[in-house]
Amino acid sequence: MNKEIIKRLYLPGTIKKLKRKENMLGLDASYDIYSFLNKRLLACIIIFLISLIILPYGYIFAPLITILYYYLVEYICFDITIQKRSKVIDRESLYFFETVLIALENGTSLKKSLEKACLANPGELANEFNKALTEVNLGKDLNKSLKDMQKRIPNNMVQYIILNIINTNRFGNNITESVANQLRNIKDQDLLEDQKHLNKIPIYVKLVSFLFVSLTLILIIMLPVLANMLK
Repeated sequence: MNKEIIKRLYLPGTIKKLKRKENMLGLDASYDIYSFLNKRLLACIIIFLISLIILPYGYIFAPLITILYYYLVEYICFDITIQKRSKVIDRESLYFFETVLIALENGTSLKKSLEKACLANPGELANEFNKALTEVNLGKDLNKSLKDMQKRIPNNMVQYIILNIINTNRFGNNITESVANQLRNIKDQDLLEDQKHLNKIPIYVKLVSFLFVSLTLILIIMLPVLANMLK
């Protein structure tokens, strides 16, 4: 189907949202959002008609099932992968930017510092910076490359760090101090996340204890009944 027709068929906001999610899937991801939109629309029509015909009270359940499928398929195809990638980048960011900071403190330029960090910390984040640096080597402005890269990063903290680096580099401020400040933010964020996990442990312990006691009581009550049934 012609893309111009598709653009008229779907809301601009829907296409824009999916394009943003497509960028965040990663460099290796290959997704045709127009094909996705067409397939989802066709599947929604089929699910609605089948549910309407087969299910009792289909006029009630058909719209509900169709709406559920509409959002669920997008969540499965895009959001789950994006969430996983965000966590991976979050784990890699601390060591990556620590390497950048060490290189900057030794008097290395921002570009060279990023190159060293990519070599020392291979992974999702390094791949993104490598792409940006390759574009710079081909003549693209570093700030522009980092700005484009920022759109491919699903992690809010790393997005903010990249934006801060761009602004610092653009206005000639102290890039070393800026990266050091962002590293402290990452460490503070990691500390908060660890604290959240620690706070949840007592809840999990209580839940497991409750389930264990409940199952034990059920067994105590049911065993005599089962014994009588077997006699």
